Amino acid sequence: MSRFSCGHVARRFGCLVMVGVAAGGCAGSKWWPLSAWAPKRAPATEASASDLLDPTFLKSDRGSSVPLELVQLEFDVLRAEFPLEGVRHAAKLWNHVDELRYDTQLGALLARNGLRIGAAPAGAWPALRAVFTAGRARVQQTQQVVQAPAPLTIDLATLPEPQTIFTFDREGRMAGKTYPAGTKLVHLGYVVHPELDGCTDVSIALEIREPAVPGGWQPGEDLMADQPRGPSHVFPALNVVLTLRPEEFLLIGPSATGPQANEYVLGERFFTEARGGERFETVLCVAPRVFRPAANPRTGKGGRP
Repeated sequence: MSRFSCGHVARRFGCLVMVGVAAGGCAGSKWWPLSAWAPKRAPATEASASDLLDPTFLKSDRGSSVPLELVQLEFDVLRAEFPLEGVRHAAKLWNHVDELRYDTQLGALLARNGLRIGAAPAGAWPALRAVFTAGRARVQQTQQVVQAPAPLTIDLATLPEPQTIFTFDREGRMAGKTYPAGTKLVHLGYVVHPELDGCTDVSIALEIREPAVPGGWQPGEDLMADQPRGPSHVFPALNVVLTLRPEEFLLIGPSATGPQANEYVLGERFFTEARGGERFETVLCVAPRVFRPAANPRTGKGGRP
């Protein structure tokens, strides 16, 4: 493999290019017909929790002699919700996904914790749409632009009631914790490699963030105190980094393939929930889209690739 191939990860090539990302936020969302969405442009490895939640992770080395290039990165985020009716239709999605972009031992640990993460090519969309239709999935699309170096944060859901979540570590030890309340978040870090034809390294980390204590007037102070951030709970053994080639997209979801899944492990607690007397499981499809924000007046280069 050439040293400039996409398969090399961020820690080797992250120093080559500084990525500029446009400021903004979620551009809104709506429920789309299945035929209306496919990633327009998409261009393994593990990291610690402090790495993936640190804004300097996957960041270029400013000391590199390679010229910096400003590009913009948008994300198409598709959320597919499948009703759980005995047959878990979402499990069929993984027949079209590459789950070997990171260490196999890490993949086994993810599965034991009820999680699956992988990459799929644009050519997999017809098969995935067929699974959506067969499973009566409700599909939602959002387009998000983030402010670098902040990660893309996907708000999955709030905990409807106190929940106990169990996780396994690398030594096979199981630990459980009860969360009285909180929000389930998925954080995606990123670095783009224009010199590698637009490959994008993406980091994935899960977090449960408890509600913040409201701010208020403090005795002897003239200003309203800032509202503090709630306690954060992350799962460092399950953090992943993988490389997406152009036109590929990321899938994240539960690993269960049947109704006998352990409902207390992290993946089930994160990606399944009960609403209105029914249970649903969620799979996320995330496609990064890379483009240059404007043409360079000297070179004439720029725009979407």
